[in-house]
Amino acid sequence: MPSDRIDGAMRKASLVAGILVFSEAIVCAASYTKQFGDAGGLVIQYEMNTTTPKNKMLFVNVISGTMTNTTKTTISCRTIEPIVPGFSSGPNFSGQGGLQFGSLEAGGSKTFSQQASFERDITWGSTKNSGGPSISEWHVECTTFLDYQFSNPVVTTRFAAGIVTGVVGRKQIGITVENNSDQPIEIVWNESSFIDMNRSAHRISHSGVKYTDREKSVPNTTIPPLAKIEDTASPTENAEFIEGRHGGWVENPLFPGEVPPELAEKTMASMKGAKVALFLQLLVGGKKTPVTMVFEVAAVKSGAPK
Repeated sequence: MPSDRIDGAMRKASLVAGILVFSEAIVCAASYTKQFGDAGGLVIQYEMNTTTPKNKMLFVNVISGTMTNTTKTTISCRTIEPIVPGFSSGPNFSGQGGLQFGSLEAGGSKTFSQQASFERDITWGSTKNSGGPSISEWHVECTTFLDYQFSNPVVTTRFAAGIVTGVVGRKQIGITVENNSDQPIEIVWNESSFIDMNRSAHRISHSGVKYTDREKSVPNTTIPPLAKIEDTASPTENAEFIEGRHGGWVENPLFPGEVPPELAEKTMASMKGAKVALFLQLLVGGKKTPVTMVFEVAAVKSGAPK
């Protein structure tokens, strides 16, 4: 073969080899958007660089890029995982359920770089999937956490025998009852109520009641003369039992704690001005003395999970 043809063949082989090396080094570079209705979305601009496979089945890659929140609220994502057809994940890409980036503020961006191992799905067969991994789309699950601000987070009510103070929290209302008289005061829990934002009254659970006994009759709490007690109160319906290995009793928030990003702005607007109340029936010297404390939402913002 003439030398010029040999040189040309060598140059062609070298060029092909260079392309193959390059294709293994950069498997895919693209952009993916998880849309949240008309609210905007999470834009993932990414590049996946493949390293030399450890064996014929396992491909080790570094996936890097930038995530941008185009909504007007802060979002937090439980799952951000690449979907790679024909491959099952080896060591979990996420570690635990996707890229972990905490919360991303409205309009904010954050870079990421993480190693991912993908194993060829043997059900595909080598003839159907002879190349390395390639991301087709992303599995994204996000939420918006709501942060409530109250016009009156602390309410103090005075009555003839003392003072009742209520402090509203995410899941409970903290209460302090001061007895400034020379006779005992009783909190009659069975006649007291939590009034939700829809003006429905609910039985109260307080810190002295077990979750399993929350529907039973509750004994009165007695405050001796010149003493005070501190307690918490929440609607009994807010407690629920979660099945599973890591389950147990949990208390839900008094107000919606998180919503899908597409509903965030509408929910925040509708919750402004919402009210909850705590009605306590007190007995002072055998005489009923009702006390009501009202808590009103002044504003709702999106924020990080609490």
